[in-house]
Amino acid sequence: MEFIDSAYLFLQPLLLFILISVSNKWKIAVFRLMAVSNGLLIFHSFFVARQLYGIYRLVHAFRPQEVSYHCHFGWFDLRMILIVLLPFLFVFKRFQKSILLTVLMIVLLCWDKIETVLNVDISSFDIVTMIKILNYSCLYIAAYALLWLLQRLPYQQENT
Repeated sequence: MEFIDSAYLFLQPLLLFILISVSNKWKIAVFRLMAVSNGLLIFHSFFVARQLYGIYRLVHAFRPQEVSYHCHFGWFDLRMILIVLLPFLFVFKRFQKSILLTVLMIVLLCWDKIETVLNVDISSFDIVTMIKILNYSCLYIAAYALLWLLQRLPYQQENT
């Protein structure tokens, strides 16, 4: 599940670019692909929530009782809360094809990864990365099939 955000950051800007550059008959297909990718982000929010809970338990396990703890709520905390909660809006059909919410999630996810993305070394592409890409592809296809079977894709209700 740790690869979903990286794949989202690659796929969604590509889909947004395709959405701008294609004709109207292809926009429906692009919106469907965007909806599936946005839906997969829910798995990533569960992954992040589980990691944050583990960090919380670790801090409380090693924190001495006599030390006072000052709660500081900053940008990082707000960003993590939004990364965990906003993907659940993609459950609703109204938000599945929302370009504004998609761009917001891209900004939230890549806020600390911009430097990493710019310093990518192509020679570091190994078999582990290939397996992660294949795993994400299989997960993406399964999620698309599930949304198609449940008739939860955008525009699917209009055609039936």
